[in-house]
Amino acid sequence: HGFVAEYGAELGSSYSSAFIGVSNEADGFLQTSINGAFAESSEANTTFLGVSSFGWLDKTWSYNAIGSWGLTSMKTGGLGLLNDVSDVSSSSFAFEVARPVGLSEEDSIHIGFSQPLRVESGNASLKVPGLYKEGGELQYTNAEIGLSPSGRQIDFSVGYQAKLKQKFNVGVRLVISDDVGHVRSNSVENSAMAFLKFAL
Repeated sequence: HGFVAEYGAELGSSYSSAFIGVSNEADGFLQTSINGAFAESSEANTTFLGVSSFGWLDKTWSYNAIGSWGLTSMKTGGLGLLNDVSDVSSSSFAFEVARPVGLSEEDSIHIGFSQPLRVESGNASLKVPGLYKEGGELQYTNAEIGLSPSGRQIDFSVGYQAKLKQKFNVGVRLVISDDVGHVRSNSVENSAMAFLKFAL
């Protein structure tokens, strides 16, 4: 749960806005799950802000753009290997342009690039199991870990969508992704998807 506040205004042929908000997550942070041996319970608070804009670049090309940045801290409760996570900064962005093609009455081609949500930096405190004491008590040492992925996933996409006979919406999208999962890699991954939507 949380809230967001936004202020926007028309600027020429575009509408741009700035937003700020706060979210609260239980049993995880930034849409990830933390449970089991890591923590019996957890609560994360994220403060985020960003900008968005959409409109026309000229008479044929339209655009959509959004970017956000957030700061997260998480506290854990009960027994578990994870003590806490703090000062986690994250970012995401997307930009897309589109224009009509003319193969049907309502169709368009879309070209864009985006970065899925990525942790930029942060700190985590972790209990590392060690040797047993006499009597069977397990010893732990605390380790401070810096959070930062080795790569940055960037997705490049090209798509086409059209409305057929006022009842069918069809589309296809091709995506080339670099450093999938924000893990540094010397290769890229290709994917394709298609959809068909029927309106009654």
